[in-house]
Amino acid sequence: MYVESAGPVPGLGIFARSWCTSALNLYIKRNQGFTLNPFTSKRMKLFLFLGLAIFPAQALFPSHAVSRDVFLTIGGGYSPTGNQISLEKNVQLFSSYLVESYAQPPEHYIFFSDGDGQMRDLQYIPTDFPRVNEVLAQINNRTSGLKYRYRNHEVPNVRGGANKSQIQNWFQKEGSGLAVGDRLIVYVTAHGGKSTDKEKPENSRLHLWNGQSIDVNEFRGWLELIDPEVPIIVVMVQCYSGGFANMILDPEKSGKASLERPWCGFYATIPTRVAAGCTPDTREENYHEYTTYMMEALRGKTRLGQPVERPDFDGDGVVSLDEAHSFALIQSRTIDISMKTSDQYLRKIEISLPEEGALDKDSDIDMLVEAASVNQSQIINALSEQLELQEAQRATAATKLAERLSSEKKEAEQKRRQLIKDLQQNARSIRSGITFRWPELNNSWNPECHRLLEEQGDQILRAIEGHPRFGKFMELRQRMTEIAEEAMDADRKWVKCQRLIRTLDSVARASNLRKYGSTEEVDRYEALVRLESSLLGNAADPTIDSAEGQP
Repeated sequence: MYVESAGPVPGLGIFARSWCTSALNLYIKRNQGFTLNPFTSKRMKLFLFLGLAIFPAQALFPSHAVSRDVFLTIGGGYSPTGNQISLEKNVQLFSSYLVESYAQPPEHYIFFSDGDGQMRDLQYIPTDFPRVNEVLAQINNRTSGLKYRYRNHEVPNVRGGANKSQIQNWFQKEGSGLAVGDRLIVYVTAHGGKSTDKEKPENSRLHLWNGQSIDVNEFRGWLELIDPEVPIIVVMVQCYSGGFANMILDPEKSGKASLERPWCGFYATIPTRVAAGCTPDTREENYHEYTTYMMEALRGKTRLGQPVERPDFDGDGVVSLDEAHSFALIQSRTIDISMKTSDQYLRKIEISLPEEGALDKDSDIDMLVEAASVNQSQIINALSEQLELQEAQRATAATKLAERLSSEKKEAEQKRRQLIKDLQQNARSIRSGITFRWPELNNSWNPECHRLLEEQGDQILRAIEGHPRFGKFMELRQRMTEIAEEAMDADRKWVKCQRLIRTLDSVARASNLRKYGSTEEVDRYEALVRLESSLLGNAADPTIDSAEGQP
């Protein structure tokens, strides 16, 4: 349900007059993201209870009652070589979640790669692969793309291909038909690119099928085809996705003033960074990216069905989208610096601050935690513990740690470059011995290569593994793998530093906004926060058991 206030915000539904006031308070908490203080609570509940006894509920709350959720999924890559199986699995997982979490499955429009085309548009890696082909590729340094296979995607119930014309047509027809009482949730699992405009570095791009793409401005134009009173929530997991948080900014006002529309979003990463995910690996236990963590939080279980403690940080019995996002920030061991629309809004508005009294990210940690929301406090405390930071100036400490981790990553990269030289030397020696005996293997396009691998593959493999340099070669490869993992660990830890710093910065900015910002700016921010705290599925309806469909 939605009630018109400073912006479209969750509100009250049609209650039976016999409902007790405790049910009313739970509903307010679930749908508005705040708890009434004792004095206000008593007066408000008395007023509402008496009002409902005398007047029909719709007379008190006549508009913005949400009666249906509509979902739009855009998925897939720009070509078969960029359409990894993990993108297919993400769409299937999201579809399963909707079936699990809604009493009646909602409308779900899916646009994926080539739609219902029959070409081999999906990339994957099989679980078995000939050992001789693998070691030949290793000694020739030709492992890129070696194991890739292709098949037609298996996403059911696709509406069409993920191309500009078909998606735009949906916004023009079905999208423009949405009205007050509807809510649109857009999920994007695809690839993204940097802005091509140096003057607008945050105008990220979303790559679509067959080499097409759209930028933030084009995407905003599609959303503007929808009734301005329809709430829109987007979840985007592609690289550079954070640029799309700018969809709430008015391009006619230099991107400083916000559009007065009930839009918000959650993004896997900031506008300047790639995101984790997009793998041809068929094993979902190896999927560690934003969708995985968001779904774990909302479903209460992993991709493979193992139970997960749901992040009900405020203790209201349900998990909001913002709580799921916070869970991802805390639990994810990836390169993602995830963000949401309200984070971007805080960084785009300009507030005149006094010389004293304002907070910043380097303020005393106790003051920042006190000013933080429940979810922000969870993020700050969890990341501080993971990073073993206890200093009062927490952001300063995290910055110093990040600098040290950057140095460690550079040192690891230097070690790796030296190992590459040694590895290449050993590889050349092995290749020389093998091609002396089987000269056709000098060129993998030689038609004799296929015959030799079929007829003498085992013999060739024994010769390679029996070469005097092969043991050293494999030892060097293993060491390179270890160093790469060390560098990745340093990068993941560096990322957690950035998540902590950004969270502290958002807390300070929000506190300053509430103290020194205009009423209009504060109202817009609070409306964004409430919309980000939205519930999906049965959790959004207090008449349905929120545990339904959960383990």
